[in-house]
Amino acid sequence: MIELLDDQQRPVGPFGTLTGGQALAVLQREGSLLVSANAGSGKTMVLAERYLHLLRYDGLAAGEILAISFTDKAAGELRRRIRSRLIETGGREHVRSLDTAWISTFHGVCGRILRAHAVRIGLDPEFVVLDEGDARAIRGEAFDEALAALFAEGDSADVELAAAYSVETLREIVLGLYD
Repeated sequence: MIELLDDQQRPVGPFGTLTGGQALAVLQREGSLLVSANAGSGKTMVLAERYLHLLRYDGLAAGEILAISFTDKAAGELRRRIRSRLIETGGREHVRSLDTAWISTFHGVCGRILRAHAVRIGLDPEFVVLDEGDARAIRGEAFDEALAALFAEGDSADVELAAAYSVETLREIVLGLYD
């Protein structure tokens, strides 16, 4: 098995010894950790190496580690790099566990938790998270239905309010407040 630390106990990544800041992010265990840096600076590599250290040196199981990114693409890349480094460094026993590991986006983690408890909380376990375009369309449909119901009630104050604005202006106001 290839060691992930050099003879001075500094983390070694796929391209050699990590820089001071990178090493700190890989080795820090107290408190929370947020890795923020410019594009191309090695954030994904650092997170992959940290994950490897948690598995290999700290003895955690993949199911005990939560790694969250902002995009599906970044989460997929992180998972791919961890898998590759596990194979490269002799940690094959951990590779299969990555299939169900908590490496995801914020909405992916929340969706997974909700699906696990869907029946208990009254959700359809096959619910889907809408993309922004679909969500916008449904909000527009909901506005149209609510406006029609408002007019159907025939309350003169509601009709006067609607008459003071165009339907598009009301839509912008209501949906803007919702957003």
